Amino acid sequence: MPPPMIGNWSVEVKAVRPFTIHGDLYYELHVINPDNPQQLMALRVPQHAIEGAPQPGEKLILTFLMGQVTQAKREGVRVNSNHDSPGDLFCQSGFVLRH
Repeated sequence: MPPPMIGNWSVEVKAVRPFTIHGDLYYELHVINPDNPQQLMALRVPQHAIEGAPQPGEKLILTFLMGQVTQAKREGVRVNSNHDSPGDLFCQSGFVLRH
């Protein structure tokens, strides 16, 4: 099954191959397809979509738009705040949404 047009996948990185296209760095991630655990697939992630180089064994949450990875975050990583309280929601920009 191909990656979603829009949405998120939680994946474990099995292998990483950095490469460039017209001078821009990308990472080809080899991951197990979440919809079919028997299938290994390759996904291209632009350098600006992830903080630091991905490593084999890492668990990532990939965000897709139009079938392309637009963001890759390490699972369990969130924005730290001195004002955290139960129920807070953390945005990528660092703002805290309280309810």
